[in-house]
This record gives sequence, C-alpha cells and structure tokens, in this order.
Amino acid sequence: MSRDGVVETCNMSRDGVVETCNMSRDGVVETCNMSRDGVVLTCNMSRDGVVETCNMSRDGVVETCNMSRDGVVLTCNMSRDGVVETCNMSRDGVVLTCNMSRDGVV
Repeated sequence: MSRDGVVETCNMSRDGVVETCNMSRDGVVETCNMSRDGVVLTCNMSRDGVVETCNMSRDGVVETCNMSRDGVVLTCNMSRDGVVETCNMSRDGVVLTCNMSRDGVV
C-alpha cells in the first residue's frame, strides 16, 4: 500500500497476474482504476448517504459494484460471469486495506 497525496494504491498479485487499484479522493467522488492484464476498469463512485453503486461494462459484460459504508468499512461485491469478487477496504487514518477474494480464494 502506498499513498501519494490523495491517491492510494493497492497492488495485488494472483498467480503471477498483477492487479492494481488506484483510489483517489476528490471531494465526494472516489475513483478506482482496476488494471488486470492490461485491461483497465474505471469505477467512479459518488457518496450519497451510505450506498455507493458503480456499474461497469467490459466486453459487453456488465459488472455491478455495490458499495456499503458502515463506519469505516467499505465492502465491494463484484459479480462477473457468476464469479463473485469481494474487496474489503478499511480506513484507519491513512491506511486502506484491500482484500481481494475470488470464490473464497484470496
């Protein structure tokens, strides 16, 4: 985890494949740029109440990310082709932890 200004970067590796999530905060808008195998997914989330919803499209496949805010915990459930990916982000000061799992595999 690295922090540069208001940008938080989480680099994850799974089976040699690197996934990078760049979280930036600009007012009430949070942008997450997910890179996997050179393919970039951009999720722009605006905070309205406690629910954040992001609809992404990739190769005609719609991915829905429902962000729920409970205190300092953000839970993102991403569904792609019936495969669920979960990203749990907790804020503790300037720390953001991203735990990525796919079908129970971290």
